[in-house]
Amino acid sequence: MAETIYPERQRCKTCRKKLEDNVFVGMYCSYRCGKLPNPAKNITEAPRGCKREVNGQWGYKTRYKSPKMVPEKYQIDPSTNIYLCDNCQTYHIGHSRVEVDTSSTERLLRYVKDNKELGSVIQRFRESRNIDKKTIAKALKIPAIRITEIESGSPSASVVNLMNVLNYLKLRIEISSPPRR
Repeated sequence: MAETIYPERQRCKTCRKKLEDNVFVGMYCSYRCGKLPNPAKNITEAPRGCKREVNGQWGYKTRYKSPKMVPEKYQIDPSTNIYLCDNCQTYHIGHSRVEVDTSSTERLLRYVKDNKELGSVIQRFRESRNIDKKTIAKALKIPAIRITEIESGSPSASVVNLMNVLNYLKLRIEISSPPRR
């Protein structure tokens, strides 16, 4: 069963103090309460997922207490991914390049480079259509964990299952080579 996180959760899971300024993993008021590692103190030591480069300067990404605290314009954007940072234990947003094919206004092209990105595209598309994993699993007669494997980008995910899920969702995949120089 999934844990209730901030803003529904109003008190720290460990010490029961009110969650106010600092909220980690959506449940704890401090790293100590959550038994979480302290984040990197210097921005140069922070992992790429916790920092961003703007005009040649590195800075920390905006921290959100919960996925629900992310502005709605980012939540509905298919090129945006909301994730829990391994470094600071708060939520950040990440962006992918999305290019629109000008010949057809209905088609949205998204270039993905690995399994995890492809899984993210599938998950966001499925969630935008309010389709439950169990519904897909039942229709395809496979365990729901196989869909979770595909969406998490697991290397053990079956290509047959991937193609069946894409077919069920009516998503099309195109394979291309990098542009010639």
